[in-house]
Amino acid sequence: MRRHPQWTGTTRARRALLLAALSLTSIGGAMVAEPAAAASRPAPIPVAVAALAEVRGDATAALGLLSELRGVDSTSLRGELAVVRDRLATVAATAVGGPATAMRTAWAKADDRHLTALMAAITQIGVPYRHFESEPGQGFDCSGLTSWAWAVAGVTIDHQSGAQIDAAAGRNVFTAQAGDLVYYPGHVMLYLGVDNFVIHAPYSGEVVSFDTTSWHGGRLRFGDPSR
Repeated sequence: MRRHPQWTGTTRARRALLLAALSLTSIGGAMVAEPAAAASRPAPIPVAVAALAEVRGDATAALGLLSELRGVDSTSLRGELAVVRDRLATVAATAVGGPATAMRTAWAKADDRHLTALMAAITQIGVPYRHFESEPGQGFDCSGLTSWAWAVAGVTIDHQSGAQIDAAAGRNVFTAQAGDLVYYPGHVMLYLGVDNFVIHAPYSGEVVSFDTTSWHGGRLRFGDPSR
């Protein structure tokens, strides 16, 4: 794990650049055929198309506030962040059928680095799955999404699911924060901090989505890439 030096010394100008870069990403592109291995999985949980722009906009706003807070801690900025964070936690809980209060609490407990990775991933809700890609607004495979999201948070991790979880500090469902990695063989996701709920790039033919791992049935691995 290598941390990006830009984690410190953030300015309002950097926030403006971040917001501009995220706003330029476009959602679209062709999808490739779904692999046979994905056929037994239930479809991921979509966010209503009408809500996508609002969800991505809130997540981008949260990233901007988190960026400002890297340079100086501010009660007013924390208050603004809490409003947007809680609104998004409620959306995520509604999407997966989980408890909204527990989701809001879990996100409030996450440190800024974890919350940044999570918010970054949420800006990509609706972006198509694409093998071997990690391009915001264009396409991600599973480890491409997690590596990109954590890079936004200032942490560089490999673009390979097994390498990511092996390099992360081990956690479990009781100790993992929202934004931590969740892994089963061949696939990696970001934890939403509650029960078995995640955000991930599922498989070909699908898009970045909130989801549940309840169908998996096996033992999952949790890891903190920032340690």
